[in-house]
Amino acid sequence: RCSRDWSSDVCSSDLGTTAFLSVYNTSGAGGAIWKTTDGGTTWAKMTTTEFTNSASFPNVVHFWDENTGWAMGDPVSSEFELYTTSNGGTTWTAVPAANIPNAVSGEMGWTDVYSVYGDNIWFATNKGRILKSTNKGLNWEVFDTGMGDCQKVSFSDANNGIVQRIVYNTTDGSITTFTMKVTHDGGATWTAVTPTGPIYKSDISAVPGLNGRLISVGTDGGSQTTRTYGSSYSLDYGATWTKIDTGVQYINTKFYDEFTGWATGFCTSASQGGMYKWSPAIVSTPSIVHAENAFTLFPNPASSFVVIENSSADFDLHIYNVLGQEVMRTNVLQNSISLDLNGFEKGVYFAVVKSANKVSSSKFIVR
Repeated sequence: RCSRDWSSDVCSSDLGTTAFLSVYNTSGAGGAIWKTTDGGTTWAKMTTTEFTNSASFPNVVHFWDENTGWAMGDPVSSEFELYTTSNGGTTWTAVPAANIPNAVSGEMGWTDVYSVYGDNIWFATNKGRILKSTNKGLNWEVFDTGMGDCQKVSFSDANNGIVQRIVYNTTDGSITTFTMKVTHDGGATWTAVTPTGPIYKSDISAVPGLNGRLISVGTDGGSQTTRTYGSSYSLDYGATWTKIDTGVQYINTKFYDEFTGWATGFCTSASQGGMYKWSPAIVSTPSIVHAENAFTLFPNPASSFVVIENSSADFDLHIYNVLGQEVMRTNVLQNSISLDLNGFEKGVYFAVVKSANKVSSSKFIVR
């Protein structure tokens, strides 16, 4: 039933089989929001009067859970077309025009160019502006990044985020202009960042809850004959970058937390490529509580050894590298251990401590 439409954004809820899709009509006006409750086998159209204007173009749909959602489309009569729902998309309520800053001439949003952290939403426009809501889309304010256009936005918490402007050569596909800025006040002000090291420019994701950590994927910006592909990470808001891998043409990436993230790519065969998952194989149950700062780790950065002190004795210690590979595991019967780093390559590692019903983690650097 969607054969004439094209997807602009997809969002899953906390339920494993429920997802929402925003589509635009390639052969007529408007678009719609669709929903599946069986993992994508069947889809039902959830909107009727929404996104039906001749100028309507839905860009984003996002759900916080199976009931609470928000959708965004390009401006109609100088107002972005914004809706909220509290019943799983059965009915949608238009955000009052008085709650939305007026669009400037020629302004539009981008498909899937938005970021959410808690109740906060940010979405970017082709005029370099960021619209922000702190209450799940009911009220909005606008900030200017000063970039003239903005194709990427990603926040790690309510205050810290990055934006990017990317201009492509339409002949050879190379990137001719690349600008990145960072904010530490929720988007009110932006400061330019000059990246050094192997940053990839197809997509970027801030890691929620870990300020400063960014993941980049895709192309390095070269032409069709010279470009290289891969992924990399930054620990300082994009100023310096370290390679993760090369040779894979990733397209998009999104991180849920420091251990769980995804990247999409092209399928090179029926069983190769497509979707990639980043995860250091940490398996937990609903009874396990993720506890921040439940143990101490020093010195950090470290060179020859690192000491881990836990609040209680008898715990399991797991060490993962930046690729998510487990490089060491041991059971510690005391409440502390001095870990010999001989044989550890220089780089970023994650110590994960499991004790009783708690799982806690800490990053450390080996120099």
